Parts: sequence; structure tokens; C-alpha cells
Amino acid sequence: MVGTGNLIWTAELDRELRSLVRKNTPTRTIAHLLGVHRIQVIRRIKKLELTADNAGEKVFEAPPHIQSYKTSRRGFYVPPHQEAAYYDLLKSGVSIDEARKRLKIKKQPK
Repeated sequence: MVGTGNLIWTAELDRELRSLVRKNTPTRTIAHLLGVHRIQVIRRIKKLELTADNAGEKVFEAPPHIQSYKTSRRGFYVPPHQEAAYYDLLKSGVSIDEARKRLKIKKQPK
């Protein structure tokens, strides 16, 4: 199945995916077991609204130089756990200041 862009998720695959997510299996392992790409697994987990804290994946910690670069570029720091929500707000047409306020992110003093 690897390489198929239009994979049809069956009820059986969904059951197996749910079971593996409940066991906190990493998405790479799930992808290997189901014979699909990791990105397809992540998208399906999101579509089915399954929550498993990234299905056992380690949380990425940004190196200090990335944090300082983003802070100087934006004028404020967006914590890694809020990055996705921040970008979703921007893509939906919300202004940068409004997104910052909604996520309760303080602006850095100059």
C-alpha cells in the first residue's frame, strides 16, 4: 500500500488504527504496520479526532537559536505546543495581533 496517494480507509483499518493509538504506538510504527505513509496516519488520526498525545511520538523541542530567531522576527515567542493553533488562526484570516491575543501570548518588550 505504500505509495498510494488515494488510500481508501476501511472500517477494519480504522479499527486497527484506533487500537494502536489507544496503545500509544508511535505513528511511524503504525504506518509500518498498516503499510501506509506516516503522514497518512497523522491525517487520519486528526480526521477521526483521536487524541493520543501524538501517538507516542516525542515532542519536538526547538533549539535555543530557533526560539531566539522566531522571537526577534515576530516580536513575541509562540510556544511549540501553540504553533499549530497560531498558524491555523493566521490561515483563517485572523490578524497577527488578534491571533496573539486569542492564544494569550504576551508581546516581548523592545
